[in-house]
Amino acid sequence: MKYYESPSFLALQKTWYKRLKETGFQDIEELNFGEPTLKQSSENKYRGLRGKDPILKAAIEDYFRLLSEHVAEGEFDSDIERIIMQMFASGIKTCVIVRHLAQIKQPRCRTTVFYVVRKYEHRWGMKFYSPAQLNKKRPKHE
Repeated sequence: MKYYESPSFLALQKTWYKRLKETGFQDIEELNFGEPTLKQSSENKYRGLRGKDPILKAAIEDYFRLLSEHVAEGEFDSDIERIIMQMFASGIKTCVIVRHLAQIKQPRCRTTVFYVVRKYEHRWGMKFYSPAQLNKKRPKHE
């Protein structure tokens, strides 16, 4: 048994956490899956991978690696779409991408960002979407 799993340590820790909370102290550590880790205010998707299933974690890492390769080599319909895909491939959250676009005076809504990502995932053969999912007009039935 590790020392920080012992009943005496846990009782002391509980007492100290209570005392710290009462004084307004903000700890830089938090418990994740029973392990103390540093708090991170990260704006990217990779942060949540700690403790996940190793196969799922590897699949997510492979997805973003492949997406990054396509972004580096791919051609884009506009500079804004390039920016969106570069940020998304870096693991940056959609809400942060939307805020960045607003700051550079190129506002786009969250849904538009999703459609741009889908468009290039489909174009590069990474995922496949129906015309409705790609926000394209459906062909008229004759």
